[in-house]
Amino acid sequence: AGSVKCWGNNRNGELGATSTDMCLWECSLSVLDVAGLSLGVESVKAGDFHTCAVLTGGTAKCWGQNIAGQLGDGTLIDRPTPVDVQGLGTAVSGIAAAGVHTCALTDGGSAFCWGDNTAGQLGDGSTTNSTSPVAAVGLTGNVAAISAQNGAHTCALMIAGNAKCWGFNFAGKVGDGNTSFAVTVPTDVVFVGNDVAVISAGAIHTCALRTSGGVTCWGNDSYDQLGDSDGDGCTDIVENGTDAALGGQRNPFYFWDFYDTPDENNVRDGTINLAGDILRVAGRFGANDAGGSAAINRDTDPLSAPPIEGYHPAFDRGVADGPNTWNRQPPDGSINIVDDILGVAAQFGHDCT
Repeated sequence: AGSVKCWGNNRNGELGATSTDMCLWECSLSVLDVAGLSLGVESVKAGDFHTCAVLTGGTAKCWGQNIAGQLGDGTLIDRPTPVDVQGLGTAVSGIAAAGVHTCALTDGGSAFCWGDNTAGQLGDGSTTNSTSPVAAVGLTGNVAAISAQNGAHTCALMIAGNAKCWGFNFAGKVGDGNTSFAVTVPTDVVFVGNDVAVISAGAIHTCALRTSGGVTCWGNDSYDQLGDSDGDGCTDIVENGTDAALGGQRNPFYFWDFYDTPDENNVRDGTINLAGDILRVAGRFGANDAGGSAAINRDTDPLSAPPIEGYHPAFDRGVADGPNTWNRQPPDGSINIVDDILGVAAQFGHDCT
């Protein structure tokens, strides 16, 4: 009949019942009717502590926590019952409720977001919160679907079959090939091209169902949520590729994960192997070759990026010289596991090789 019912936690009024039904944690083990939504609802989405619905007439309503304006009613007041989202009229075709922000898709294929914008998850080019909908930059008339769940980033499936994401970029979950803190405007997801059928933005990772078959995921892999069998943070469908320059294995979002290093004749053997290739090199934190505090340029510094030429002396060390094993003699002319550094991991106060 198009009604909405909710149950569970109602600390901020997210069940949409009357104010007298609000409680601290477990509120009701039984189902409660959402006030005013007994019919005419097309879809409903639940965020962390707020809920939103799209009605058959194209309007949107939200209720619950409103600490950052995620209800879109122009206020910061928690609402125990549904209130109208401002500024979208009767054009809403879909809605996505995230942690503390909300986004909507309109009939014309445009995306609007409101609420918390600390990491640019509203996509308007700023990091300023908004209590009413703002347009996502560049997403006018070309969006097929939108996804934002309990994280702080947002993704859109474009009509052309490509995907764009924006917001908090922890572990590269925006998918633009970088890990910058905030991506404030919709940015192309690399690698997937125009081959996306469905996109889903999770809390700390993102996944796409490919039109050609299979699922590709990116972002944090602490719970193996990327679906890679060997746990290296790179989905099997990606690393089992055929690009000889990459040895058939590479995570497109972290360019330094795998690299098929050319030999002394500048020829790659087409495979990633321990004897011949750089498996992982991370830049030293806050230091340059002179020992200063200048940032490392990973595109030019051979100690923090894969070599662009065959043999590079920066990776070549001779045998240990003296009592300190890290004090190496000049290069011996070959990269080998006995003498040479295959990987460097750097943190704030220590390094490992």
